[in-house]
Amino acid sequence: MDNESQHFVNVCYAFLSYHSDANENVENMYRCFKHLSDDDLQLLIESPTDRISKILSCIQMNYDFILLLLQAQTHMDLNVDPGCDIMCKLRCLYRTSGFCQIPDNIPDSIIAPSSEYRERHINSVRSTLRQFMRDWSALGKQERDCCYRPLLHSLVEHVKIDPNREIPRVLCPGSGLGRLPYEVVQLGYSCQGNEFSYFMLMGSNFILNHSIEPESQTIFPFCLNTSNRKKHDDHLQPVLIPDVSPVVSNTILDKSNGPKLSMTVGEFVEVYSESNELWDGVLTCFFLDTAKNIIEYIRTIAKLVKIGGLWANIGPLLYHYVDTPGTISIELSWEEVRKIIEKWFTIVKFEWRETYYTTNYNSIMQVKYKSIFFEGIRNANVVQGVSNPVWDVVIPE
Repeated sequence: MDNESQHFVNVCYAFLSYHSDANENVENMYRCFKHLSDDDLQLLIESPTDRISKILSCIQMNYDFILLLLQAQTHMDLNVDPGCDIMCKLRCLYRTSGFCQIPDNIPDSIIAPSSEYRERHINSVRSTLRQFMRDWSALGKQERDCCYRPLLHSLVEHVKIDPNREIPRVLCPGSGLGRLPYEVVQLGYSCQGNEFSYFMLMGSNFILNHSIEPESQTIFPFCLNTSNRKKHDDHLQPVLIPDVSPVVSNTILDKSNGPKLSMTVGEFVEVYSESNELWDGVLTCFFLDTAKNIIEYIRTIAKLVKIGGLWANIGPLLYHYVDTPGTISIELSWEEVRKIIEKWFTIVKFEWRETYYTTNYNSIMQVKYKSIFFEGIRNANVVQGVSNPVWDVVIPE
């Protein structure tokens, strides 16, 4: 099985294991509470049994939502056979989802999670639930307005729609669950999202391509986050999704002469290495620091954008691979990054903006980013130079 197929299997297995993984956390929580003395227990607002029961109910509802999301990836009914366990469902998803090209001769015994998948992928499932809150709930509107609204305003200001010309094309790398590309299309542009993570790709496919009634699904993205609560039940706050339903409202229909929304799957540089000057605008949100080599990202974006086109960005420089052993991670300062960007773009606007990311607004702890926001207009400088490969390269420790 190749690396991409193995990654897909790991992601599916992590989704399917959410219920058992979350229950392990809750069982440990219960054991800790049972260790309290009777005198201590009498001081609590709620008994350990009652509080654990509430969390377990939230976990079940989250898992019901996850199964609905997974069901949307395949034409097979994952629940038709009560005897179909996690491995049975995993193999069904792998063979029928359409995300990977599967040779018919791969035996079931090969379709299994790899040994190193566990902790990172468990956290990614929980992060995906929080991403749904951010991108597709009324509760996430405050975060979206901080991040997406400046980018959309830049797009409208610098990339004009002319009814007598072709609809401008906009690219959104690292598009996550697809809300930013959706909003771009609502403004009358054609937009393509790009995403590398199967967690995000499966989620965006679920929202953008299936008939889900507005606010018909309830999730509890913070039910396992029991630290930093103001009130006793703050972690049990329900979140209704989606706040809008693209399919039900017919807002992303692929009309013959109208705006179009599409998605590509894969690593950004690999997918767009040959897309020279094809895009009128590129919008990046919390994306640049996902690079192993940020210079490679900047050079690729410079190749993509037409001369006179727009690159608008917002986000921090919290480099994702900095603590990954054996992996390349080039961490540059904003001073260095800006100098490289200005080789191919004229920065016409720059601001530090306060932003949040999948924040629990009921929490005592709030993580606030002082994000880089800029608007860059592509100059006429020819893009030259190449970067060394960063994938499948191991740096000795």
